[in-house]
Amino acid sequence: MGINFSNGTTLSTGSTGKILQVVHGHKSDRQTFSTSSGTFSDVSGMSATITPSSTSNKIIIMFNINTGGQSGQRITYRLQRNGNSIARGDSSGSSQRGCFSSIVTSGNSQSEHQSYVFRDSPSSTSALTYKIQFESEGGTHIINNTKDNSGYSNYHVGSSNIMLMEEQG
Repeated sequence: MGINFSNGTTLSTGSTGKILQVVHGHKSDRQTFSTSSGTFSDVSGMSATITPSSTSNKIIIMFNINTGGQSGQRITYRLQRNGNSIARGDSSGSSQRGCFSSIVTSGNSQSEHQSYVFRDSPSSTSALTYKIQFESEGGTHIINNTKDNSGYSNYHVGSSNIMLMEEQG
């Protein structure tokens, strides 16, 4: 069974790919990090737990995070499932391994928005907790706010989110 288009294409409407459940976490508070290179810290509020109904199902993880920090400092974000890092880049010398990294290009009065999506194959029907961790090469970084938050009306205060979706396999 499927949907037929006039150009001859058929879109399958089978049982795979359906979203079975959605879990969401939201962080609206400010969190300050003063980390040194190599030390990952949990971003509070940026975790969510989901229990797949079948070992063949996939988990789609989407998150967005707002970060203010010291201009020119590199940040690495890490995604974990039940305490184990997933979706990391391959090892390359002593470089930090995460799901992505960024460099703060704005000044102290701005924050930057980062987004990430990953499709995980956990092969599990147990509860899975996904969380976001943060590491920088130094300096002070703030989640959901600017580094220099002086309360001015034109400064940004944001929020961050994590969403888990179980996809039928």
